[in-house]
Amino acid sequence: MFKRFLVIALIDIAILAIPFTAMQFSDQVNWSMMDFILMGFMILVLGIVLNIILNSRLTKKMKIFWFVLAMCIFLIVWVELAVGIFDI
Repeated sequence: MFKRFLVIALIDIAILAIPFTAMQFSDQVNWSMMDFILMGFMILVLGIVLNIILNSRLTKKMKIFWFVLAMCIFLIVWVELAVGIFDI
């Protein structure tokens, strides 16, 4: 269990290294510390949820359904935070 969490956390850090590196070379990427914390939390939660789904005793169709649903929710929240498509 701890090894899986460690792998998820390392993948999270690797994904967050992309915008961090881009910030060093371009002024077009401008993330604050809060952006990194929020995105890191979102990716970590997504990784844990996907791990739970993939290791559950559900049928293959149900796993695919929950996997796609989790990804869609993640992407909708990400887009809303990035550009505010719902104007809330």
